[in-house]
Amino acid sequence: MRLAIAIAALGLVFVAPNVAEAKILNVALVQTAAQTALAAELAAAAGDANAVAAIIARETAAGNIDGLATALASAATAVAATDTAAAAQLVIAAVQVASGASDSVQAVVGEASSVVASTAAEQGDIASTSAVESAVASSGDSDTQSSYVNSGGSSGSTATTTTTTTAAA
Repeated sequence: MRLAIAIAALGLVFVAPNVAEAKILNVALVQTAAQTALAAELAAAAGDANAVAAIIARETAAGNIDGLATALASAATAVAATDTAAAAQLVIAAVQVASGASDSVQAVVGEASSVVASTAAEQGDIASTSAVESAVASSGDSDTQSSYVNSGGSSGSTATTTTTTTAAA
């Protein structure tokens, strides 16, 4: 009888950690799936300020700050190739939401901001580039700012000013 109890206890020691790891993995997969769905919803709403604001309000009320900031960043990078202005609006919202997010999420948002600003600059959308840079610079999030710069974003404005001097005749 004691041998059976000892074997059963030994089995719990070896099996229980694996069950706990499986539960953690399943929670992570569910969170990832939820973030992917949220990013897709945000990408579909890109360009519609009211729809994006409603999604942000809903997720903020639910306390999903990290997930929302990550999804906004993901949606912004997905939209950047086709609509830099909408992508800039999404990533600026991500920067604002990330002020209450974890450091790792702020870093993700900084990287996405760099991608969106660079894409906008490449496509000649200087207004969007400047807006993203301004949002990052004024965010006060050192993780967002350093990740932005480390990912290739400018620490200053990418807008180019040309001054022409005309000599008086």
